Amino acid sequence: TDDGYILTNNHVVTGEADGTIQADLSFRIRFDDGTEKPATLLAVDDQADIALMKINVDAPVPFLKIADENPPPADTVLVLGYPT
Repeated sequence: TDDGYILTNNHVVTGEADGTIQADLSFRIRFDDGTEKPATLLAVDDQADIALMKINVDAPVPFLKIADENPPPADTVLVLGYPT
């Protein structure tokens, strides 16, 4: 979101698909322009492979808006990620 909430995968913050979060890990978010900000891990869901993080921002930051609801069947969608 523009106020610094970041949604990512649980395996991104643990380093593996079924990993646990280590207490001594720290996180940094790198923006397209190369700047970095420390991030705080707020919540994870192992089963859904989701993690919520937060960075402190002084001004709104650009973000990718997620759809408000599921697209209808056969609708065009954009999927981001890497094949495993």
